[in-house]
Amino acid sequence: MVCRECGFSLAVDAEEVERWVTRIARDIGFHAVSHTVELTGVCDGCLPGPDRRQAPEQ
Repeated sequence: MVCRECGFSLAVDAEEVERWVTRIARDIGFHAVSHTVELTGVCDGCLPGPDRRQAPEQ
């Protein structure tokens, strides 16, 4: 995940994506496939206005 506003990034382990890549590669006859998936959005710290999530109070 990469924030489009500040550039903060976080690696995400997504087994579902790995299964999808394996299935697609098999279905089209590709081998030794490598991949890069980049998801972008806006992190909580950069989210403007009333929709911004607040940290839980302790």
